[in-house]
Amino acid sequence: RQLPALSSTIGAPKIEVLKTRILDINPRCQVQLIEDFVELDTVAQLLTKDMDYVIDCIDNFRVKAALIAYCKRQKIRVITLGGAGGQRDPSQIRLGDLARSQHDPLLARVRKQLRQDYNFSRNPKRRFEIPCVWSEEQMQFPNTDGGVCSERPIDAHATGLSCAGGLGSVMTVTASFALFAVSHVLGKLAIGRKNQDEPENSSS
Repeated sequence: RQLPALSSTIGAPKIEVLKTRILDINPRCQVQLIEDFVELDTVAQLLTKDMDYVIDCIDNFRVKAALIAYCKRQKIRVITLGGAGGQRDPSQIRLGDLARSQHDPLLARVRKQLRQDYNFSRNPKRRFEIPCVWSEEQMQFPNTDGGVCSERPIDAHATGLSCAGGLGSVMTVTASFALFAVSHVLGKLAIGRKNQDEPENSSS
């Protein structure tokens, strides 16, 4: 989403800017826009069984868990992304099962929520069968002296993705998270298409 973020698009809805970009690449694409947030009470309304794949980039752990659980129940394929804030090294990004992710507070809370409210396995050796993208880099926080540190400053009052006490984010990391997820999804969709295109074995 950073690519079309230009001076000329300031103030424009992101989904409309992205649609324009997609259609400029391929006018035959069909892009359906839904200008809404996924919430606990709207998951079932916004997700449908005819979806080929869901890429989850939600920041709220409760909504994130609800979306993952719904997709699991409805057999909708989903991949989830962990937090990219406070990180600078895209080489530490990993792709694996949600149950195996490390060093990600957001995903840790999602796992806890899934086990408590959605009956996901509490056995640490069992996989969730939910692909996940996360980083093993230790998070960096802004320090009071203008530098960064590995622990959140005690006197920090600001929160969120900001540079005033919260977690900043950098495009080289956020974009890499997305590319990991998209690469996984395209691979799975290609396998499905290949299986559909292969002729059935016949005996003569």
